[in-house]
Amino acid sequence: MSAKSLQVLISGAGIGGPVAAYWLAKAGHDVTVIERAPMLRKEGQTVDIRKEGLKVIEWMGIRRQIDERTTKEAGIRLVDTKGKVWAAFPQTGDTSFTSEVEIVRGELAMLFYEISKSNVKYIFGTTIHDFTETDDGVNVTLKSHSHDELQQEKFDIIIAAEGLYSRTRAKAFQEDIGKPIHSLNAFSTSFSLPADKSDTLWASATMFPKKRAVLTRPDGFGRTRVTINWFDQGGDARAIVHPSTTIDKQKEFVQLRFQDVSSWNLPRLLKGLAVSDDLYSSEIGQTKTSSWSRGRVVLLGDTAYCPSAMTGMGTTAAIVGAYVLAAEIVRQPADHAKAFKAYDTHLRSWIEQIQQLSPGVSLAAPSSRIGVGILYWVVYVISLLLKLGVGDLMSKILIASHPRVALPPVSTFDTPAEARS
Repeated sequence: MSAKSLQVLISGAGIGGPVAAYWLAKAGHDVTVIERAPMLRKEGQTVDIRKEGLKVIEWMGIRRQIDERTTKEAGIRLVDTKGKVWAAFPQTGDTSFTSEVEIVRGELAMLFYEISKSNVKYIFGTTIHDFTETDDGVNVTLKSHSHDELQQEKFDIIIAAEGLYSRTRAKAFQEDIGKPIHSLNAFSTSFSLPADKSDTLWASATMFPKKRAVLTRPDGFGRTRVTINWFDQGGDARAIVHPSTTIDKQKEFVQLRFQDVSSWNLPRLLKGLAVSDDLYSSEIGQTKTSSWSRGRVVLLGDTAYCPSAMTGMGTTAAIVGAYVLAAEIVRQPADHAKAFKAYDTHLRSWIEQIQQLSPGVSLAAPSSRIGVGILYWVVYVISLLLKLGVGDLMSKILIASHPRVALPPVSTFDTPAEARS
């Protein structure tokens, strides 16, 4: 097998796409990243990076920059509608609700873009309109949304990092866009507003009847990030978070969803929602596919194996997946099929483990007012036990059982192309 420099197209400039681009470009491949949005998205909630994901960003040499942009979140508190704190869980290590690195998604995406842009070609406002595979590559028609133009390009492989609903995945696998998505009947709207004196470095969660919740978190830059979650088995919620729905309609839907409840800080949050310019609404679900590649198209991040926000591992999975995929491509540049298979084999067991949801997830979203009250008392007792030291043993058990995956050595990307042949 002769060494080969690849022409790589990556669709999606979120988290996984730029990380894969960075490592592939580092190994000498020609990488183009396209993104549907006209610029890098600034919206999004706070995300965390854990374990192997931290190792990858350290190898990228940006751990210091990330630490400078973290939210400095102290932990999370459960607060009732009158502002009373029932329980507090500080950032204490690997098993806490708040990870060592909490950062706004847009800030993280910007860092990955900044570190990769000198060696990677980025094209915004552009999507894959169509593609056709040949014996020696894939012919791609790119569509520029700003000029409504089509352009023909040829690449060796396509990496689809487009999120939960991926058109490229649907075309490659010749299936409905929603087929691999396992719905959790959960939805989320996030936005930011200026922090005030009631906001601290603690995140605060408030539960409401009818399976609704509001989470506020610091962002490290003088603003408060708000995430509004709700469960709904009907089709209205799914339609409202669809990208084709206007922002104004999404705002109206959420406001109506919470008009029957009162809370000490809800009026301020809903007022901030009304004037926000960084609103982002989405469905919370999981992606499960029997294969992460088809022909010359390979899936990455949420497009391939979204674990959902309920696991807290989505960002880590995207970073680790991007690194492993790039490593396998670098190891076998002249045989994309073997590289894609090795990527799948390397990560699938780990992904399946982190996709497993806790049995108590459904119980954490009560339907009735009584259920909410019971939940608060249960969480209060848990926090009390942790303060008494029971948490030390629980942490050791959780750490020992936490899924692990071995990462290819970083030297993979420094080996001369001749030696990789």
